[in-house]
Amino acid sequence: MRTTGAAPAENHVHGLDVIRVAVIASEPLREAGVVSSLRASHGLILQPFSPDGDIEVIVAESPRLAGGMLRQLQRVHRSQGSATVAIVQSRGDADIQGSVNAGVAEVLHPSEASPERLLAAVRRARRTAARPAPASVAALTEQLGRLDDAAHADSAGPELSERELVLLRHLAEGLGTRQIGAVMNISERTAKYILWCVMQRFSLHNRVQAVAFAIRAGLI
Repeated sequence: MRTTGAAPAENHVHGLDVIRVAVIASEPLREAGVVSSLRASHGLILQPFSPDGDIEVIVAESPRLAGGMLRQLQRVHRSQGSATVAIVQSRGDADIQGSVNAGVAEVLHPSEASPERLLAAVRRARRTAARPAPASVAALTEQLGRLDDAAHADSAGPELSERELVLLRHLAEGLGTRQIGAVMNISERTAKYILWCVMQRFSLHNRVQAVAFAIRAGLI
């Protein structure tokens, strides 16, 4: 088990460098969306979030960097030396020193957390996990400053048609495409096509991600 500040060990599976990753989120649905995004990426091994595991990078989804989740991240960082990629909605009253103590190395706004950018952030976090504390504070302060810009750029919200919004709401209620088609008076094939269009436009990989995306954007 690594100590805090130790350089992370590298794994190699069939010649591929892989990273051991765990996910923690403020809501189960959001956790499922993040897990689904990471499963679409090569080079990652997903593990349960646990102080007793062997985690290199944690992906944490939370409205802000403070409170109970930050304390959980600190406990795991102390025991394992893991780095964290935080997906947070706003800078708010972020605890910068507490975040550094929790190993937070990368910060993304939800609108930036596409599978590709999330994978890149995970890789950067592992590389920078052992940087000195002053450098970590400076880097984290700069990244948190970008959150307001990202939130402002995303404030208008994604452009979705009324039919797409209705479909996402029904999807969030647990309906399948056949049931949604019946409720919306369209064929199941049309319902699947509408969902596919949303997923293509916003780089989503499955229905769980589509619902999580709509919730994060405040659409449902």
